[in-house]
Amino acid sequence: MKSENSGTPVLTEIPEEQKIVTQAAELTPSEDAAAIGITEENHPRIDGSTSTLPLVQGIYRRMFLPADGDGNGWPGLPQKASKTVPSYESLINGNVDLIIVPDPSKDGSKLRGL
Repeated sequence: MKSENSGTPVLTEIPEEQKIVTQAAELTPSEDAAAIGITEENHPRIDGSTSTLPLVQGIYRRMFLPADGDGNGWPGLPQKASKTVPSYESLINGNVDLIIVPDPSKDGSKLRGL
């Protein structure tokens, strides 16, 4: 869910394990994010597989300013990933806007039901 009032914290849809951490997270876009049009209201909700968690965290750190101003303490920084198949499900269900996952397995058996 996103705020219509820029003074209200933005809530992001992320894995269930992370919801407690981010429910009150105020996200302030970085200069880089603002330069490409990312605002508090339209920032993408990102999820991914366990193996891509460092990439998701890196994107998050690049898109948002740390809460304490000295490069530490990002509010709601993802600590866990949903894993590959649940990430696809979240994307299909509209709970996230972007997923970062490896290519699906060759047989695709886990994704056939999606």
